[in-house]
Amino acid sequence: FFLICSSSCVMSFENFKKHYKAGLNAEELKKNRENDQFSLRKKKRYENMKKRRNIGVQLTPDVSQRYMDEMPQLLAMIMSDQRDAQTEATRKIRMVLSLEDNPPIEQVVMSTGLIARLVLFLDCFDSPQLQLEAAWCLTNIASGTGECTQHIVQSGVIQAFVKLLSTTMYDDIKEQAIWGLGNIAGDCTQFRDLVLQAGALKPLCNQIHESSKLTMLRNATWALSNFSRGKPLPPMDIIQEILVWLCKLVYRDEDEEIMIEALWAFSYLTEGSEEVVGEILRSGVARRITDSLLHNRVAIKIPALRTVGNIVAGNETHTQLLINVGVLPCLSSLLTYHKYGVCKEACWAISNITAGNHDQINSVINANIIPPLILLIKNAKYDIKIEAAWSIANICTGGNADQVRYVVGQGCITPLCDLLEVSDNKVITFVLDALQAMLQVGVQLSQEAMSDNNQFAEYIEHAGGLQKLEQLTFCDGDVSQKATHLIERFFSSDEEARLQSESMFLEDSSTPMQHNQNQAPPQNTAQNASSQNFSFGASKFQFKF
Repeated sequence: FFLICSSSCVMSFENFKKHYKAGLNAEELKKNRENDQFSLRKKKRYENMKKRRNIGVQLTPDVSQRYMDEMPQLLAMIMSDQRDAQTEATRKIRMVLSLEDNPPIEQVVMSTGLIARLVLFLDCFDSPQLQLEAAWCLTNIASGTGECTQHIVQSGVIQAFVKLLSTTMYDDIKEQAIWGLGNIAGDCTQFRDLVLQAGALKPLCNQIHESSKLTMLRNATWALSNFSRGKPLPPMDIIQEILVWLCKLVYRDEDEEIMIEALWAFSYLTEGSEEVVGEILRSGVARRITDSLLHNRVAIKIPALRTVGNIVAGNETHTQLLINVGVLPCLSSLLTYHKYGVCKEACWAISNITAGNHDQINSVINANIIPPLILLIKNAKYDIKIEAAWSIANICTGGNADQVRYVVGQGCITPLCDLLEVSDNKVITFVLDALQAMLQVGVQLSQEAMSDNNQFAEYIEHAGGLQKLEQLTFCDGDVSQKATHLIERFFSSDEEARLQSESMFLEDSSTPMQHNQNQAPPQNTAQNASSQNFSFGASKFQFKF
């Protein structure tokens, strides 16, 4: 086989030595996962588009083209002082902008004086129909490119929409104003802040409180989610006001679309500071979000899973709160879910939990999540395989000796060794770190048994791992160094070379891995793991044969 190795790896050899015996702490592990999550946190999302157009009744292509040909006449009608002519022309432009495919938004925006006139029509309270048509046009223009949105923002549309939302008595017009503000806020953080600074949040929340119209509530919740997205997040006082309503909307079981948008809003807010995450968790919605992972609609599972993943990527206190409300069984159920992205992100969330403290690792083990993770490393598609491997690797590098011994007993060595053949040095690096941690536990177990045999080294060699390590020594850079030192330290028959390598690995270590000395090492690899019954207490477990 061939290995493709670059000249650099993720972690330097000095850092590798520093963390060799003590293992990586939870904060470092989670930071590593934040940097190496294989596109899970990139901007590609499963969400609905952040902008929406109000389609309405569709024109036939010939009628649409006729209206575009009439644009000079329509502009003349709009510029007139006749309300009926203004309304009719605005209606026709709205219908052109509502085309489902390729609406000519840019062409309309470039029409001289049109945008300013449409914004002016929003203030025509003597003609509600004209207000509605103008708001509809501007909403659909705001659904276009950033340049189109910027053009209408510069024309004062935000203030006009907020005024309209606050003063009109007509629900259809209010709803259109909310839609327009949501599109503008969804364009970029700068425009979101302008919308919030214009005072849009209060009248929007008033509509959530007062209206029973379903489409109004859906659009208001969607707009609220756009008010919540983007970095940096809005000021804390704004977030607190948003949370008051999100915590109510997420319980609207009678309409799943409202629940979906509320969950997306939580996912955006949990991408911020731990202070914001703390506010969300103190609001009491943790169980609702966790339970949403089990919903039968994937459109609800996805934002709930994104929110959970964001929370467990933070501090251990927040992670523990989700564990306490039952997140682990929910995540476990997603490991066999048929949607690729859901399974992948569930693995990512679990990997951040296994990057936590020893009690949290025990909670993962007690939830019986390790066996399905190992199956995924063996059989899943590549990206899922890597995320599952991270979960196991974090236990090896951050767990105690009993926890390492457990995952070894469940058969993780062979699939991890197989990953040494991939072409990604990041993957090879974290697998080498995991093997290193296993081998060090093997040393401790052999010392306790007063034996010269490191059983974990034997398992790795039996799995073909030694041969793969030898192949890695021909690579350049840190991967070669790591592989060479593992061989010399744990597999070399040259006692002097072995002791010298051991000294290099341990010279910067200060805290040995924890291990319960009253317990015997596992007698076999994964082939016999199924016959072992593991019972975990608060921070340790017993092997029962």
